[in-house]
Amino acid sequence: MTQSLDILRLIGLTLLVAVVGFVALMLLRKRFLVGGSDDSGGFIPLHELRAMRDRGEIDADEYERLRAAALAGASRGSGKTG
Repeated sequence: MTQSLDILRLIGLTLLVAVVGFVALMLLRKRFLVGGSDDSGGFIPLHELRAMRDRGEIDADEYERLRAAALAGASRGSGKTG
């Protein structure tokens, strides 16, 4: 009986750690890729986006979306339109 209870506790603890870790990773990903509350306004240099894509940290679709957002933000910041 105690052995099965220990196994259930271990499974529960493992699931809890997995869920908490997943949530933490998603929050970090959102902060660093979408732009958190820091002073940089979420700016990621294009060369860093290319490196992240090449390392497989983001896929091609994410790269294109972030690249377009960075270019749009740069044009707004410089006073250009279009």
